[in-house]
Amino acid sequence: MRAIPELIKLLNDEDQVVVGKAVAMVHQLSKKEASRHAVMNSPQMVAALLRAVSAGTLDPEAARCGAGALHNISHHRQGLLTIFKSGGIPALVKMLRSVTVYNRILIVCECF
Repeated sequence: MRAIPELIKLLNDEDQVVVGKAVAMVHQLSKKEASRHAVMNSPQMVAALLRAVSAGTLDPEAARCGAGALHNISHHRQGLLTIFKSGGIPALVKMLRSVTVYNRILIVCECF
């Protein structure tokens, strides 16, 4: 998928509005089988997504999209492996620490 390198650049942008829109695009890609495989087979993409989500600077909608994308990717063994190898465990812990218990419940419920 040719869009992956460009999305990685957008996920690493300094403008949080740009990052939020890129996260939303990754979430949309993660919903379809073929594009989900392209995302989860790119360690750079998953690492950029994890950095964006765990930074704690996204608006609530973008954070939800990021959690949703990671949720979709995690349904595949390869996706779990890529998340793990991309530093996903510390990033997810950091993300969970940055939101309230109430928001955590909302994020989890909205992913399903």
